[in-house]
Amino acid sequence: MNKILKGALKAVYLGLFLIATFLAGCFINPVNPAYSSSLDLAVQTDKQVYQQGNPVVVTVSLTDLQIPVNDAYIGLILQNKVGPNYPLAVRQESTGVDGRLTCIFDSGAFAPGTYQITATAGPGLVESADINISNNGPSIILTSPNGGETWVAGEKQTISWYTNGKPGQYVKIELLKNGMPVKNINSKAVCSKGSLSWTIPSDLPAGEDYTVKVTSTNSSCTDTSNNFSIAGPEITVMSPNGGENWVAGSRQAVSWSYKGKPGSYVKIELLKNGEPFRVISSWSVCSKGSYNWTLPSDLPTGDDYSVRLTSTNGSCADMSDGSFSIAGPSITLTSPNGGETWEAGSKQAVSWSYTGKPGAYVKLELLQNGIPVKSINSRTSSNKGSYNWTIPSNLASGADYKVKVTAVNGSCSDTSDSDFSIAGPTLTLDSPNGGESWPAGSKQTINWSYTGIPGSYVKIELLRDGVLVKKITARTLTKNGFYKWTLPANLQKGAGYTIKITSVTNSDCEDISDNSFTIN
Repeated sequence: MNKILKGALKAVYLGLFLIATFLAGCFINPVNPAYSSSLDLAVQTDKQVYQQGNPVVVTVSLTDLQIPVNDAYIGLILQNKVGPNYPLAVRQESTGVDGRLTCIFDSGAFAPGTYQITATAGPGLVESADINISNNGPSIILTSPNGGETWVAGEKQTISWYTNGKPGQYVKIELLKNGMPVKNINSKAVCSKGSLSWTIPSDLPAGEDYTVKVTSTNSSCTDTSNNFSIAGPEITVMSPNGGENWVAGSRQAVSWSYKGKPGSYVKIELLKNGEPFRVISSWSVCSKGSYNWTLPSDLPTGDDYSVRLTSTNGSCADMSDGSFSIAGPSITLTSPNGGETWEAGSKQAVSWSYTGKPGAYVKLELLQNGIPVKSINSRTSSNKGSYNWTIPSNLASGADYKVKVTAVNGSCSDTSDSDFSIAGPTLTLDSPNGGESWPAGSKQTINWSYTGIPGSYVKIELLRDGVLVKKITARTLTKNGFYKWTLPANLQKGAGYTIKITSVTNSDCEDISDNSFTIN
């Protein structure tokens, strides 16, 4: 009976094949202008693997027709890849500008094997889909992973499968590497669920030769995936990653991203010229993705720094792609910076700016011809940015002065860019200044002016031909600017007299009448 039925079926399908060939010749016209190059043809099946005897549902769709739908036709053929072709149907079902054909056939009429369903809807419009018809025994078909995937160690992935028949209540799932079992993923997963969530161990070595094998626990059937990849956990340094300019003493964010589970903590190191230079953090929470780092103020300036991150479990590491720069703290003297003229005895502001953290204090020095000649202040607050300095009144005049500012911790310093001048205090005798005739015994006024602070008092002397004759006064107020003097009656009359005025506290500050005067 079975032989007779199989013979009848073969005759039926042969007849269908001939009919389909005839219809295809009628309906598929190579020159039919109804078909547009934008026409889209798709073939879909409800499964990829069918148990022999189960129905196969094939759906073919036409979209973007640019013709009346009544002119569109679809031809459908089932082809055994190693055997004959079986015409299935030629049929038209269209609405609007879309066409759809649905065909259901019994897989029991076909021997187990791989088949290709081909749809034709016009010249150049051919699409195919593969199906597999299995024998009457139960089967498991692994659908994910099934080759080409890249999964990351530490992440959660779904292993999925479907079954034909009754392969048993449970399945065993194994991970293979290069065809050899390396891990038992689950020894008793419920078969009917069709999937299992698996957290890939974070310590799995990276590789491209992994497969998953699913086996029914009653050993009736099994399936193994094609090769897929597992990438180990990764850490990627995001910042600094090359080209940044950071300043010692400033606060910066070291940041990173990660894949999988590289561990709970990371170690962060500062490298200089590729060599470990300083541990930034030995134990930072990996999941935070960043660490706020205050750069030490004593870091040397350089453009060859990089950062390295290492998971504390040793599974992965990364470092900056390129070098970045760290500028040490700096101080810049802004005044005096060259060209100024300051008067001895006056009050002036020495000012500076800074970057980073040069330390809490700076010292200020006065240089002359590059040599320190006076400590202005040995410890003043650096963040004030200025210091009011009263220039000593006895400083010698000069045009070769500079000021140097230095961080007390020695991290940085700066000096005036160019020389500035200090003008010492001056006294100028205004009267008598030459040509006057003063009678002996008369009362006269000696006048002077001054700049800076020549001192509180001056002494006044009478000279004749450059030789001291008489001390007029040993001490009179400088600020008065004059002195009333009664000339002695017994002074020798004649020419060649001059007056000399001198600061009591600064003997370098003096002046003499420009020319002689006469006492008569």
